[in-house]
Amino acid sequence: MKHEAEPITSFGKTYVATPAISFGGAVKNFYTQYSDFSSRSRRSEYWWAMLYVLIGEIALIYIFTFLNSDFEVFFSIASFFLFTLPTLSLSVRRLHDVDKSGWYLLLGYIPIIGWVILFIYHIRNSIVGENNWGVSPKYLEVEIPDGEV
Repeated sequence: MKHEAEPITSFGKTYVATPAISFGGAVKNFYTQYSDFSSRSRRSEYWWAMLYVLIGEIALIYIFTFLNSDFEVFFSIASFFLFTLPTLSLSVRRLHDVDKSGWYLLLGYIPIIGWVILFIYHIRNSIVGENNWGVSPKYLEVEIPDGEV
């Protein structure tokens, strides 16, 4: 039996949570939205993509460790375009999803305290409904007919 999500009411509107994004969907969005610094990304998309980045970085390090040192520059460039730029974009969108500006990423330059604050923001649930950066990728607005609550 399929379990349906309970409706959530916020500011007079009713929303329902959508299923989490898959690993493949997160990786696809990671690359197709690499230059999108203005919308929102949900928690599952962020953490699946971070797993992909971890696996990819380990693979690149493993590959280039066994190659000639002439490939160090190529490794740096490949790593930047394959992982750093899309990760930056995704992190900004994740902060937008919890109603924080992308500038909050600068907290990462404050050792320990900044890292903890960013971690907390990245694990928080999506803000229900619309915020300054658009509609929620997690919660869809639905209309419930009268008497069906």
